[in-house]
Amino acid sequence: MQNKMNTVLLGSRLKQLRINAGMTMKELAEKLHVTPSAIYGYECGKNYPGIDVLCGYQRVFNADLNRLLSTETYGNTVLMDQDPKDQEMIDQYRMLSEEEKDPLRQLVKIMYVSHFQYDQE
Repeated sequence: MQNKMNTVLLGSRLKQLRINAGMTMKELAEKLHVTPSAIYGYECGKNYPGIDVLCGYQRVFNADLNRLLSTETYGNTVLMDQDPKDQEMIDQYRMLSEEEKDPLRQLVKIMYVSHFQYDQE
């Protein structure tokens, strides 16, 4: 039986792959030869996909299975035990167009720089 946290983490990553590709659960289910409810179960961490389904994700999204299945940290982003409020904000950000993201990126950069300048004074 898989660790629940790992299942939820994997589900979040699988959902993000689908959303980033602009696919519905139904479209993805057809490509993976499963039901939309199976996709939902994977994405919300209720069910752990079998190796055949994981290989399907790899094929459909050209995904790195090592990264999908890892509990490691990437860059400065903690991918496990993330605050739900942070995850909600990240999910909302990912739904924005590149044009809509630019002002937010600039604001975060300004806040980041000013925070560290203040800390060094």
